[in-house]
This record gives sequence, C-alpha cells and structure tokens, in this order.
Amino acid sequence: MIFRTSISRHFAAQSRTTARRDRSLISQLLFLLKQCRSTRLVQQVHTQMLIHSVQMPMPNFLLSKIIELKDFSYSTLFFPQIPINSYAFNVMIRGFATTWQKFDLALDFFVKMKALGVKPDNFTYPFVFISCGNLSALRIGSLVHCEVVKSGLLLDFHVVHSLITMYSRCREMGFARRAFDEMSERDSVSWNSIISGYSRLGFAREAVEMFGEMREGGLEPDEMTLVSVLGACGDLGDLNLGRWIEDYFHAGDLLVEDAEEIHQVLDMLYEDMTPEDNMVEDLLYKGIDL
Repeated sequence: MIFRTSISRHFAAQSRTTARRDRSLISQLLFLLKQCRSTRLVQQVHTQMLIHSVQMPMPNFLLSKIIELKDFSYSTLFFPQIPINSYAFNVMIRGFATTWQKFDLALDFFVKMKALGVKPDNFTYPFVFISCGNLSALRIGSLVHCEVVKSGLLLDFHVVHSLITMYSRCREMGFARRAFDEMSERDSVSWNSIISGYSRLGFAREAVEMFGEMREGGLEPDEMTLVSVLGACGDLGDLNLGRWIEDYFHAGDLLVEDAEEIHQVLDMLYEDMTPEDNMVEDLLYKGIDL
C-alpha cells in the first residue's frame, strides 16, 4: 500500500514538473515568435513546436505571425494543420481582405467557416463586408447584413462602419444612410464612413450637409473627413467652406501624406476660379465690404 502511494506521488510530482516545463517552453516560443521578422525564423519556431508537440494556443499565434509577414503560401498551407476555431478563421479572413486583398477567398473562407459550424462574430463580419464592398457583391452583403441583425451585432461600431462602407461601395447610399441613422451612438469613424460614401459617389451636397451635422454634434473632423469634404467642395464650388478647411488644416497636426492630398484638392479647387473670382473671394475672406 505504501509502495503504491509513493508511486502515485512520484508520478503526480513528475506530471507537475512536466506541466511547468511545457508552460515554460510555450512562453519561450511565444517570446521568440514575437521577435521574428522573417518567415525563415517563424519556420524555426514552427519546427520546435512540432518537435515538442506544442498545441494551443501556439498554432493561433503562429498563424497570425505568418499573415503579419504576408506569406500567403505558408499561411494557406499551415491553416489546415491547426485545430478549427473562430480565431483562426477570423485571422485568415482578415488576411485575405486586408493583407492580400483576395476578397473572393475571404468570402470562400466565410462560407467554409459556417459550413464547419464555427460561429462568426464581431471580428468576422467587418472583413466580410469589406470583401463584399470591394467585389460589389450586394446580394451577398445584404444576406450577411440579415445575419448580423439576427445575431444582435449591430451595436458593434466596427461591424456597422464596415456595413455602411459596403453599401456605399455597392452604390447603395440609401441603405448606407439607413444603417447610419439607426446607430444609437456615432463616432468620427461613423461620420467619415457616410461622408466619404456620399463624396465618392458624387453626392456632394449630402456630403457637405453631413459634415455640418457632424460639427453641430460636437465632433471635430480628422484628415479623412477633410479630404472627403474638400472633394465635395470642389464639386459644389463652395469656396467659403474650402477656405475654412484650409485654415483648419493649417491649424492642426496632420500626417504628411494627408497634408499632400489636402493640398492637391485645394489646388484643384482654386484652379477652377477665374482671376475675378479670386479677387472677390479674397476680399470677402478678409472681411472687406464690396
């Protein structure tokens, strides 16, 4: 009896030691994985995982790193080797939609995800809507919209923002506006989504009106807002608003690439003015009564 008890204690202690060793190994591999800057180094970590039979959560993190390094072949070969889970599907769909812009594959994986019984969530739908918008796949996007309504995810900002963008890219601003109007709360991304949609499709007056409502609501425009509204100003010939945006631009801190784009739109706006228009506009801007 004493002998059997000592054996049990021995194996229990050995099991605890093994568990500690496994946790230590996983921590070391995760640390090394975060430091990887090339696929070759990731493959070395992968090899150690196989040698030591390391499972969850390492495969998910490894897949994320492969996609981060933009290795399409490696990621598609590695995906079937890991356990099926929502995280793995989500990072693959995101990778297809953003890293590689293979929107058809993103939708294929979404269909496969559902067929395998993996439930889509708020990390899935934004990239599905992005893919639908870029493919002008309105019918698929509308069906996915119905799924989102049933799942109760229309309260998620990221889901609704991508839904608005999807409808605007499918040239359905009525549906985009309805999704926007049904939001209980709106942030700057919400406003930018609807304003850029109107501006891109040539609804300049609506874009400017929404910009006014945005400012009345107490939200300040950012670089994306200014670029979208300036495009609408050019279509409308609204020089007063163009001047205001120019002042706002000079007073703020904008990224270099955004500043260059804003300068280009301003130059186009003023090129359309006649010399007489320039003189009158300048006097009005300075507050001189004509």
